[in-house]
Amino acid sequence: MEMDDFFALTAKELSALSAEELQSALAIALSAMTAETYDASVIDVYLRALEKKDLMPSFSQLPLRYPSKRSDIP
Repeated sequence: MEMDDFFALTAKELSALSAEELQSALAIALSAMTAETYDASVIDVYLRALEKKDLMPSFSQLPLRYPSKRSDIP
């Protein structure tokens, strides 16, 4: 796959990739971008596809734990 191909993947093609493949493709796309060619929409497409594969819990779903005493703080 050529570098430019990472910018031209369709949503269907992205959905066929595993989470690990999406992460690798995103890393390649980011490394190929320069200050002049940076495109946040490309990153957003990868992040949306990755979020569908590997859902992150929302902050409201995460249990909050506060240290009960000072010694619990690392």
